[in-house]
Amino acid sequence: MEGEDARGYLIPNIFYDVIVFLTPTLTFCLGLVTGFSLYRRIWDSIVKGGSATLSLLAGILVIFIIGYEFGRLAETFSDVFVAAPLRFLSRKNILFKNCDFQKDLSKQVASLSIVDELFEGRAKSKWSLYFFALEHTPHIGADLLKRYAWEKLARSAAFAFLCLSVLSALFVVHNIIFSQQLYSSRFQVGSFSFLFTCAFMYLVCSVDYYKRNCWNSDLLITTMPIIVDAVLRRERAANSKTPEMK
Repeated sequence: MEGEDARGYLIPNIFYDVIVFLTPTLTFCLGLVTGFSLYRRIWDSIVKGGSATLSLLAGILVIFIIGYEFGRLAETFSDVFVAAPLRFLSRKNILFKNCDFQKDLSKQVASLSIVDELFEGRAKSKWSLYFFALEHTPHIGADLLKRYAWEKLARSAAFAFLCLSVLSALFVVHNIIFSQQLYSSRFQVGSFSFLFTCAFMYLVCSVDYYKRNCWNSDLLITTMPIIVDAVLRRERAANSKTPEMK
């Protein structure tokens, strides 16, 4: 049983790492490949074969290692550049008015009947709810954590598109100042079409993050009573069988 439980926890953890750290990196790299027209060079390297292919594989490995670091940074700074503006607009009741956005879940944590002193004033942590669900109902906990990973993916993807937008904006400023286009294509960094597309996708992914955060808060609120009730029923059933075993 212990081995099966370990494998059950390992799968969502690997899924979380891939979806949160690797996916925004791939989004960012795809934007760079498109923005700088690198796809032709990459394709030429592949079809030539030989040392060019080996160099490409080595480059992919380096990009993967660096990309994992970009994914970590995306997770951290997406809170500043994606979540923080949404929190500001939500507090001002502008556009984003759903009361479930980054909701205070201290009541749900209190329903777990865990000693308050253990939290040291951190009773609002939703991680208590996730780990409680993983411990007592692993199938539900894994599903909740997967949905949380989708939420973090949306936030990190928005950060990746923001980086592409800023990069393209810098090239636009260069082209305006020096009156010289660095790239001739209509959809490359420095073009307004590429800039507006990345900025639009930043907004789309930000709204996606907002929606998923609200949905996940609602899920935690609605599922916790069921999980707590299931735990209590199992405890009562175990206690009722104890005298018979004696």
